[in-house]
Amino acid sequence: MNIKFSLCTLLSLSILLSFFCTALRAQISIDSTYEKEELDKMLIAAQKRNDRDSLAAVYYLLAEYEATSFYRIGNSLDNYNKAKSYYSLLQDSLMVSSIDRAIGRKYMKSGYYQEALESYDKALNYFTKKEDLKNITYLNFEISQVY
Repeated sequence: MNIKFSLCTLLSLSILLSFFCTALRAQISIDSTYEKEELDKMLIAAQKRNDRDSLAAVYYLLAEYEATSFYRIGNSLDNYNKAKSYYSLLQDSLMVSSIDRAIGRKYMKSGYYQEALESYDKALNYFTKKEDLKNITYLNFEISQVY
């Protein structure tokens, strides 16, 4: 039994499969709120799949969770740095800069003012290049709080 597919059919199937796989990976929203147990399960699943997009998002969410729920700044910074590494691999400069800003906030709240300024400066450089006036304004305000 010979099954023949046209090139157009194969291309359509390939595109459909690509969209389906992307939809599966895009289930983690950094704008959503998750419980710690959910985040731990998502982390394990992402690690098993070696899914960099999901790993970046889950580490970011874990950092936010640690910082807001337990005030564990050390754990939070560790997870932010892991997320930042994955977003760097994915070449997502916006998220890298957003994480630099978040790290700056954590340093400032912990009294590490020089480290806060260094993180803020990294984020400010990116947003200045992008001419993102909203984030430039927010960052300048946060920087003024250090002084």
